[in-house]
Amino acid sequence: MLKHRYLIFVFTLLFHAVVSAGPADFKKAAGYYSRKEYQKAFDIYEGEAKEVKDHSVKSEIYYWMGQCCLGMQKGEKARMFFELSMDTYPNSEKSVLSQAGIGDSYFTDKDYRKALNVYTWVHNMNPKCEISSTLLFMISECFKNLGEKESAEAYIKMLKKTYPKSPEAMIIR
Repeated sequence: MLKHRYLIFVFTLLFHAVVSAGPADFKKAAGYYSRKEYQKAFDIYEGEAKEVKDHSVKSEIYYWMGQCCLGMQKGEKARMFFELSMDTYPNSEKSVLSQAGIGDSYFTDKDYRKALNVYTWVHNMNPKCEISSTLLFMISECFKNLGEKESAEAYIKMLKKTYPKSPEAMIIR
């Protein structure tokens, strides 16, 4: 239940960014994504990636291809697209999201130690980024899944103190 609420929050945040940011087919792909038809969305993004020359748009497309792969439970393939997103346009606003996506891909693969390392690194490098509350939440989830209850609770406490009105803080009340 908690994971689903987190995914809904992240999807809502990212859906608005995609619908306003890219080619016309992005809306169609976003619709498929919202209906969890990840392969159909991926196929549209893949076609767009072949056509688009603008690096910032291509970075966005690769990011969404990574998100689709996460939805299809293909962590390794997702990592590849998140890395392509970062390499294509390193200064993009999607760069931090792609870095976190790499953490999500490890989380999807149940490699909680690697996910923890990525989330912690991203948070330490970008402590005031737009997804800081999400990063703190995911760090706590990694610790919880690793059986490190005290560390998980410490991050939940930090989340509640630093971002008391965030969706993540509301979820865990």
